[in-house]
Amino acid sequence: MPDPVMIGLVKERLSQDDCNSGFILDGFPRTIHQAEVLDSFLEKENKPITNVLLLDVESEILVKRLTSRRLCRNCGKDYNMITNPPTKESRCKICGGEVYRRADDCEETVINRLQVYDAQTKPLLEYYEKRNKLSRIDGSQTIQTVQGQITKIVST
Repeated sequence: MPDPVMIGLVKERLSQDDCNSGFILDGFPRTIHQAEVLDSFLEKENKPITNVLLLDVESEILVKRLTSRRLCRNCGKDYNMITNPPTKESRCKICGGEVYRRADDCEETVINRLQVYDAQTKPLLEYYEKRNKLSRIDGSQTIQTVQGQITKIVST
C-alpha cells in the first residue's frame, strides 16, 4: 500500500476518541519516513509514542514458527504444527473445518519477508533507540514470559 494511503488510514484511526487513552500499532511504521510522519502527527495530537517493543527472535526460529503456522478455512482458528497441531486428519478441533497453510507461510516467502524487514524496517530500531523508546524482548521465551515483560513495559 502506498505511504500516503497507509499514513492517512493510520492518522484517521488514531484521531478517534478511543485512542485518547492509548493505542497499540502492529506492523506500522515500517520505514523511517513513516515513523517521522507518525511522530510529527502524534506530537500535534498530544499522543506521543511512549514505547516501541521489539520481540527479538532469531531468523531460523521465525522461519520454523511461520512455516509451521496453519489456519482453519471455516472458523479461522490458528494452529501451529509444533506447539498446537490440529487433528491428525488436518481438521479443526473447534469446527471440523479444513486446516491449511497460507501461501505466504512457505519457507521461500518467509525468508523473503525477513530480508525485506532487514532492509526496510530494521533501521527503525536505531531510530527509536536514539529516542529512548525501544524495549527489546527476547521473543524466543515462553508466551507467558513474553506477555509478562510486555505488560510490565506498557504499564510503566
